[in-house]
Amino acid sequence: MRNLLRNRRSSFLLLLLVAFITLIFFLGTSLIDQSVRGMRKTYVDNLTGDLIIQKESRVSMNLFGANTPIIDDFFTIPSLPAYDNVKSIVKEEPDIAFQAGLVSGKAVMDLGGQRSAVPLMGVEAQSYFDLFPGINVERGRKLLPGEAGVMITSGRAASVLKKSGNPVEIGIPVRLTSAGKTGFKIQEVPLVGVFSYTNPGPYMEEVVISDPQTVRALSAVLTVASVPVEVSENAMELLDGDLDDLFGGFSLVDEAQQSEDPEDLLSNLKADIARDDDAESISLTGGDWNFLILRLKDGASPFAVQNRLNSRLQDIGVKAVGWQTAAGNSALMILLIQALFYGGMLLVVIAGIVTIINIILISVFKRTREMGTLRSIGASDRYILSLLYQENLILSLLGGLAGVFIGKGLLFYLNSLKWPISHNLIAALMGSPILTVNYSGTLALQALFLAVLLGLLATSFPAWKATRINPMEAVRRG
Repeated sequence: MRNLLRNRRSSFLLLLLVAFITLIFFLGTSLIDQSVRGMRKTYVDNLTGDLIIQKESRVSMNLFGANTPIIDDFFTIPSLPAYDNVKSIVKEEPDIAFQAGLVSGKAVMDLGGQRSAVPLMGVEAQSYFDLFPGINVERGRKLLPGEAGVMITSGRAASVLKKSGNPVEIGIPVRLTSAGKTGFKIQEVPLVGVFSYTNPGPYMEEVVISDPQTVRALSAVLTVASVPVEVSENAMELLDGDLDDLFGGFSLVDEAQQSEDPEDLLSNLKADIARDDDAESISLTGGDWNFLILRLKDGASPFAVQNRLNSRLQDIGVKAVGWQTAAGNSALMILLIQALFYGGMLLVVIAGIVTIINIILISVFKRTREMGTLRSIGASDRYILSLLYQENLILSLLGGLAGVFIGKGLLFYLNSLKWPISHNLIAALMGSPILTVNYSGTLALQALFLAVLLGLLATSFPAWKATRINPMEAVRRG
């Protein structure tokens, strides 16, 4: 400590530099950690769940298309094969709390005199809303299982009111139009409810929730069974027959009906249609869903569950992906920012090491006589090395503690301001409309470790130079 106090200037500069680097690292990692947790909460609670099962593809997909913008307009999201088998495998996983199928599509929506392109989400009504606690119904109600209809966000309802002056009423017809290779598809369904997301992320206000069959009809998706269909021998023999023979004796109206009154025939036809409507519908669930969204139990590891599922699903041609992939470019942008920050931080650390080396070298040169005297009285290289390492580790640790405490104070001050975030993207990144960055003891320890590592690396070369000092030359120069 005496040497540190004797060389106050170099000691203060070293401590200040380490404190600054530690402060930058601590604040930066705190902001990134908060943004990752905030973005995860935004998407997991509202849109993507923890994991998504999708068909294997060479193209990276999100819930609405390709993650590569240049091919998104030409990309069709593939259907999930063997849907029933996939659901049975997922059901056997103990760490999964909820699961819900999703059909994704796009359409042009006419509502309140306003026309706009919208992303459509055809959902399994009950299980979907159980999976997402962040969906809040403000007017109307949620879709019921088997019901045709749509739900729009409160932001879209407000936009329609602002542009047209017409309030959006529950129950009004909503027209959806899509265009494809087979021509235009038009569906008209009632507006069932208006909802909002808890802290909506980018583009979430554009989402329209619909029943799955409406989205399938707009996308011209055929509903097929995922279980093997057995065809009898008699039915197979029909393929070898002549169509004229097959329908030769067929009449749309039998002899008994030919004498009936047309009004009676019409009544009978209506009765037949009514019986068909009341009949139990067949649930065909294979090949007509794009995704299976999964919500994990509290404390479950998404990475571990994803690996277990993929080991069982690979033979089916499907895979489980994380919420970042399903959320699309908004979430992937956070990973890019994180990588850029750590890359920039590496450059700062390298520059800091070079600067600290220069500071310590100057200090060693000023203490040439002291080092020479120590060596002349028998001090070993190990003793001189330990002396310099102890001094600089003390300074590095003090600088690291100073940086962490200053950073902690700045975080508490920032949180006390309760700064509102007006931009939706930034609010989604931080997971709250109020700017809040939580203190993390783990990140504080990482910052201290960086400070100590910085001191160790920066001391290595000057300490080696100190052991090369010639005692006689040092005394003569001193």
